[in-house]
Amino acid sequence: MVAPNNPNVAKIAMVFGRDTRTFVNVFHVFKTGGWDMTSLTTVSNLFRDWWINTYRPNSSSAVSLRRIEARVYNPALPLALDTDVSPPSPGIIGTAPDTGATTLTMSWRSNLAGRKHRGRNYVVGLAEGEVNTDDTLASPRVTGIASAAGTLLSQLIAAGLQMVIFHRVDNTVTNVLTVIIENLIDSQRRRLANRGA
Repeated sequence: MVAPNNPNVAKIAMVFGRDTRTFVNVFHVFKTGGWDMTSLTTVSNLFRDWWINTYRPNSSSAVSLRRIEARVYNPALPLALDTDVSPPSPGIIGTAPDTGATTLTMSWRSNLAGRKHRGRNYVVGLAEGEVNTDDTLASPRVTGIASAAGTLLSQLIAAGLQMVIFHRVDNTVTNVLTVIIENLIDSQRRRLANRGA
């Protein structure tokens, strides 16, 4: 498979741990004029601080952010930066966690229809007591997660960056404009290589 090639796009992976398991949420960020190590450090710190200040109050203490991995899609200058979170930063909810596969979906939306023009990531560390009998999450937690997702978009824009959907087939992007929290419990199952996110 040909390597992705768009020097304005960085892949940001948030690497979480729960006991012996690893969960990874991947985002794509666009920077006009391309990336250097300073801007990669800035965006990595932005994602780390987003977890610490905004996202983790909505996650179980059973899950911890361990690392931010940033990669630039530029085969001519494939910049990479791994930012360890040391010590790992756990979620704040201290009640019993739900199963590791239990999740909600953050659905990142553009102004275009179709799956090609939206992205998603899975919410890590849901607490058992907040999952309702109808397989939805308690409303206050949904509100908190939606607020956290909106904060990420705002912080990226304030930093002169744009979250995007990356199209590997032609190395183009679609700008993310909003996020929808899908309040029906989902399954964060293992996937086979090249079979989806």
